[in-house]
Amino acid sequence: MSETIATCSICTGDFDLESEGGIDGDLGILPVAFCPTCLAGVTDMVSQLGVDPDEAWTKEEYKM
Repeated sequence: MSETIATCSICTGDFDLESEGGIDGDLGILPVAFCPTCLAGVTDMVSQLGVDPDEAWTKEEYKM
């Protein structure tokens, strides 16, 4: 498989990061990848929680 092919950590489907989109990286020490569909679902879930990611990191309680 090409380096741009990843397996989604949620739905376990294979997807091409370069042509389809999505994201891969680390969540703490765990390597994760999210296909475009699951990434949209996670993003929607966070927005429903009322968390503004840009604002959250400016709050003092989130700073280390």
